[in-house]
Amino acid sequence: QPKYTTKQIERFWQKVDKRGPDDCWEWLGCGNKLSGHGRVNINRTVHPAHRVAYELQNGPIPIGLVFATNVIFLRVVTHPIFSS
Repeated sequence: QPKYTTKQIERFWQKVDKRGPDDCWEWLGCGNKLSGHGRVNINRTVHPAHRVAYELQNGPIPIGLVFATNVIFLRVVTHPIFSS
């Protein structure tokens, strides 16, 4: 069974400002006021947006993979030229 429904995936990407091929893609949804990291509610659970974006683009997050900052989310995780 897929982790995310088609509707959830569509709703997630509606909250990303997809720009040009060499630009960062900005998260437009809600965020954590203290850290500034984006977050999204899926199945009544709040998830870090950068982790959801990674999973949607690349599949399951490998054990030990650490995301350093939200800037990594903007460019590496959501941007298709960086996906595997």
